[in-house]
Amino acid sequence: MKRKYFISCLLVIVCIISGCASKQIKGSTMPKVDELVDEARVLDTAAFKSGGNLLIVPFRPGPGVEANDKMEKISLMAFKGIMETLGKARTPFRILTNEDAENTDLVLKGHVTALGESRGVTKWVAGQEKSFLAIEGQMSDPETGKNVLVFSYREIVGLNQEDYQLMSYRIGQRVGEFILSQLN
Repeated sequence: MKRKYFISCLLVIVCIISGCASKQIKGSTMPKVDELVDEARVLDTAAFKSGGNLLIVPFRPGPGVEANDKMEKISLMAFKGIMETLGKARTPFRILTNEDAENTDLVLKGHVTALGESRGVTKWVAGQEKSFLAIEGQMSDPETGKNVLVFSYREIVGLNQEDYQLMSYRIGQRVGEFILSQLN
């Protein structure tokens, strides 16, 4: 019993020390994997399938995510991924520019909710170093404020394998692919 207690205490101390000694990264901390769930749902099928004028707003940083030039590039890459994916197929949506925003039937907007790298003990364990990016958003009717579609996507890759812009672009593609898949 004493040995188990000693090992448990030693493990706690090592975890605390390694977390304090690790490099601090601006932005959000590594969320638990189960908090980053890929999910998308259409909430109002009739409004979604009727299409109309769609304004896609570049994503903003969410709570705990620093707004900076890097974040702006990440946001624009998600926007690009959505636009290119939707542009490959016929849809009931007419994508609007900011100049045509007053004619909007639906608005697609979102937030980067997590951005960063693994820290503490997980950073030192071989194969456990990770970069992560998570984006949540919705398509809504601007007149009623009612959500038509909601989504939450994430990318987790090995540290230094890819940059956040590529991860964001892929998330944008997945949002676009989900939209296309629900139109059939």
